[in-house]
Amino acid sequence: MGFRIEGASNGVHANVTEDGRLKVNSIIVTEEHHANHVNNSAYNVTFSQSASAVDDCIFYMQNTDSTDMIVEGITLGFKNAGSVDAEIYVKLGNTGTRNSAVDVTPVNLNVGSGKTADGIFQYGPDLNGGVAELTDGSEIERFIFPNVQDLQTNHFNFQQDVILPKNTTLTIWVTDPDATFYVTLPFYYHK
Repeated sequence: MGFRIEGASNGVHANVTEDGRLKVNSIIVTEEHHANHVNNSAYNVTFSQSASAVDDCIFYMQNTDSTDMIVEGITLGFKNAGSVDAEIYVKLGNTGTRNSAVDVTPVNLNVGSGKTADGIFQYGPDLNGGVAELTDGSEIERFIFPNVQDLQTNHFNFQQDVILPKNTTLTIWVTDPDATFYVTLPFYYHK
């Protein structure tokens, strides 16, 4: 014998087993798919950049939307790394101005959408140099590629989703000034 939950006003009901389990026939989609397909709010920001020196910031992103920005990973590759073993690391919470920054526009991954990403997206060879005051920040991920001169593009998933509330930042830093880094950062907005 089963039970059912009556709908509020439409006469539709849901069946419940004797164990109190709801009987459903559902379509399951990922949060990312929902953000892209229904909310039109999934983006990729793509750039290539070499650094001026060791430990230079080459990318800066700040969420200016009131909705949280979710970053799940990074796609990267590089060419012509020098004698230094290439390292790429990600920080959260950097504040301050950027040196010689170039704006980049993220691409909406729903081709039918006219929405644009709300944020500051910039790259450059030395965003933390010159008169810039790009300080603070906490390292959350480091990718080390010993004895590799050229790295084929790969996607690296963060251990946990990175959540950027309004006005918070994510930056990318590199250690090899000889290499050209190719980066795609996928992200979406979710409440």
